[in-house]
Amino acid sequence: MLESQQFAREPLANCDEVQSTPPLTPHEQPLELGGINIRRDEAGYYCLNDLHKAAGGEKKHGPTYFLDRQDTDDLRQALMAERSNTGIPVISTVNTVRGAAGGTYVMKELVYAYAMWINAAFYLKVIRAYDQLATKGIAVHEDHVEKFANDPMKMLGIIGEQMQKLMAERDAAQATILKLKEVPSEPAGMNPA
Repeated sequence: MLESQQFAREPLANCDEVQSTPPLTPHEQPLELGGINIRRDEAGYYCLNDLHKAAGGEKKHGPTYFLDRQDTDDLRQALMAERSNTGIPVISTVNTVRGAAGGTYVMKELVYAYAMWINAAFYLKVIRAYDQLATKGIAVHEDHVEKFANDPMKMLGIIGEQMQKLMAERDAAQATILKLKEVPSEPAGMNPA
C-alpha cells in the first residue's frame, strides 16, 4: 500500500454540512453530478465524499473502501510514477482536508476509477459531466468529434462562420433595441384623435 500521512484509516470528513466553494479561478467550472456540486481543493483535486453522495451514498461504496483496494493503490502508484517521470511535482494523489471544507480529495484519474468501481451507470454520468466541463457547456455532437479530429481547420472554419452569424444576429437585436428606445412614447391616457 502507498504510505501517506494524509490517508489514514480514520473516518472521512462528512461533506453533507459543507457548502460548496466557488471555483479556484474564473476558467474553472464546478463538476456537477445529479444536482450535487463536486467540490475541489486548492490542488484541483475532487471531493470523493461528494462523489460518494452523488453515487447514492451506499456504505459499501464509501471512499475508505475504494482507497483500500489494491487496484486503487496500483493506480495511485502509477500516477505518482508517471508524474515523477514528466517532472510534474506531485506530493500525493489523495489529500485529506479537515475542517469546514473537509473531505478526501483525489486526482481526476481516481475520480474515473471510483466511478467505474461503483457501477457502469455512475461511470457514464461522470464521463458526461467531465465532457460537459471540458467543453464548458458547448455541446459537440458525437458525429462531429471524428470530423474535428480528422480536419480541425475545416471544423474551426465552420465554427467561425457560425459565430459570425450569431454575432450578426446579436448586433441586429441590439440595434433594434436602441431604435425602440429612441421612439418617443405617448403619455398614458392620451390618444391622438
